[in-house]
Amino acid sequence: MLDNCFKPESGSRVGVPKIGILITDGKSQDDVVPPAESLRKAGVELFAIGVKNADENELQSIASEPHHTHVYNVADFNIMSSIVEGLTKIVCEQVEIQDKDIKQSKEQE
Repeated sequence: MLDNCFKPESGSRVGVPKIGILITDGKSQDDVVPPAESLRKAGVELFAIGVKNADENELQSIASEPHHTHVYNVADFNIMSSIVEGLTKIVCEQVEIQDKDIKQSKEQE
């Protein structure tokens, strides 16, 4: 994500909120902690959505805090629609918070 999505050549811009939403239906073959930490350190707020056989601990390792608003787990892809409204609301709220924080940081410079 960091290498492909949150770079200027991919459209990422300074002063713009950065949100990442990972959807997975299994367990990663790689260690998810270092890349997730790198994204968070780069200012990306991460949401993790597990479907079917997703590993709950892995989802929590990926997602930003607090986990109760950033980690979702659904039984199958058909049920994904049941979380869309709540997830959309939370993501929009987090974009507003990030935007406010970015603007305050610029004012303090």
